[in-house]
Amino acid sequence: MSREYALSRVKDALEACEGNTAKTQRLLMNWLEKDQTLMIGLVAPHLKSIVTHAVSYVTRHPDDKTATDQPDTSLSDSVPEGDTTGTAILESLLGQGNAGGGQKFGGFDAPPTKPGKASAAHIDAIHQIARKQDDE
Repeated sequence: MSREYALSRVKDALEACEGNTAKTQRLLMNWLEKDQTLMIGLVAPHLKSIVTHAVSYVTRHPDDKTATDQPDTSLSDSVPEGDTTGTAILESLLGQGNAGGGQKFGGFDAPPTKPGKASAAHIDAIHQIARKQDDE
C-alpha cells in the first residue's frame, strides 16, 4: 500500500511542478520531512542495499569508535579532502549554493565551437585506414 501511495505522491509532485524534475525532487524532499508513509514507500525497495552497505562498512571499519563517541551523520567513507563535487550537486538539487540557477556541468550552455586542426599524424592514420578498406 505504501508503495502505491508513494508513487501517487511522486505523480502529484510532478504535476505540481509542471514536469520539472529538479523542482519535483526538492518538493518531495520537503514532503519527506513530514510524511512517514511517503518515506517508507520510497525507501522500502532499497532497504536491503542500505543494510548491506551498513554491514559492509562496519566490517571494513571494526575499530571505528566514532558511532559511540560522537554522532555520525552518514555511514559513508570519508570524502577526500578538497572533493566537494557531491556536495555541490546536492546543494544545486536543493536550490542552495550559488544563486545562478544551480551547478553548471560542462559547457552545455556555451555555443558550439569549431573543432581544432587535425595533426599530420592523425590525417595519415585516417588515410591508411581508408586505403586498407579500399584494398578489401
